[in-house]
Amino acid sequence: MRKAVVATPLSLEGLHLREEKHVIAADGPEHFASAVINLVEDPNRVAQLGRNGQTFVRTEYSWKTSACQLESILADLVVPA
Repeated sequence: MRKAVVATPLSLEGLHLREEKHVIAADGPEHFASAVINLVEDPNRVAQLGRNGQTFVRTEYSWKTSACQLESILADLVVPA
């Protein structure tokens, strides 16, 4: 699903998303509403954010990426004989 996202900075912590490329960060009700209105008025920006966000999620949070990260963590836990 290609969706443009407006979120609070707090909700984005730790996700490694780039503001204005993958997501719009908006703090406070006025800023949040303004960001949403700007997106409603700019369908090209909505499409761009949607594509960028989808690519990011597919790359960073795919099953393959997650499995590789888990494998690396588990390998670090194994004590060589």
